Amino acid sequence: MDNVQSYSETWNSIENSNLKADIEKRLNTSKKDKEYFEGDQAQNLQAEEERFMEEYFDQLNEPIEEEQKGEKVPELKQQFLQHKLCSDEWKEEILNFKDYRVVRFPRFWQSFFYFIGYTREEICYEGTNKLFWKKAKSKLNESVFEKMKSFSSLGPKEKEYKRYQLLNFIEKNMEGVTQEDIEQYSFVLSRLYKWMTTLIEARKEDIIRRRELKEKEREERAQAIEDHKEWEEKRKAAMDEAKVEFDQKLAEDEANKTQEEPENSKTGEEDGEEKEPEEKPVFDEEEFFRNYDEENPEVKIPDEVIDDIDNDYEIAKEAEE
Repeated sequence: MDNVQSYSETWNSIENSNLKADIEKRLNTSKKDKEYFEGDQAQNLQAEEERFMEEYFDQLNEPIEEEQKGEKVPELKQQFLQHKLCSDEWKEEILNFKDYRVVRFPRFWQSFFYFIGYTREEICYEGTNKLFWKKAKSKLNESVFEKMKSFSSLGPKEKEYKRYQLLNFIEKNMEGVTQEDIEQYSFVLSRLYKWMTTLIEARKEDIIRRRELKEKEREERAQAIEDHKEWEEKRKAAMDEAKVEFDQKLAEDEANKTQEEPENSKTGEEDGEEKEPEEKPVFDEEEFFRNYDEENPEVKIPDEVIDDIDNDYEIAKEAEE
């Protein structure tokens, strides 16, 4: 009984000590957060972001219009945010969470790990979808930031995804968690939330944009097929008409020639000379089509449209219409 009591007291002491350490870490982080919101850090961060964008525009080979700059700004802000999250300063603050025994916003953390490619088995209790922080936090290392850097919101994604790794699941999993909520807990963590949610929106927009483009290409191809069919019909009709005119002209020439020949044209035959028949002209279809095609170029039919594969997102039918 004494051993049980001693073990319980030791366990409680360790737990209290760990919780106390968590509280102290949060207090230190809260001081930094206050600087980001109210102190010089806020102004420095804004100035750093502006310099980041200015340097990008300055290094362009040719200057761009203000309107084009404005369109580029959201992407540059996203790049700057990732740059900061992967910088030594912010990276350290994120990695500090692996020292916590208990963490807030577990669904955000779970969604974040799924988003950058980790599986349920790597971060959850066995056989469940419940985040196991002790297991998940072991993934908080340099590879996390490498995965962040390699993520792209553009283009097809053909690899296989688990259901819980789809953008649909990730968004639903974070329902009720807002950037403002996380800001009250950790400024840098709220920037990580913003990084992920902004990329999710950009990814969805890219998928929808490309699908709309493919649909437009299909419509253009269908129209080109119709136009090509009409071009072929007109081409053949023009050839048939030209051939009829050619044959009529040839018949007229032959008739006129027969009428104009004098009666004594057969003298040669009477003298025993055999006259070779004249070779009749033949309608040249190849030449006709060559000339026709120069004046009426063939309607080109684009290649068959092949849909992009985007396995990371399922679009509801009503969203496609």
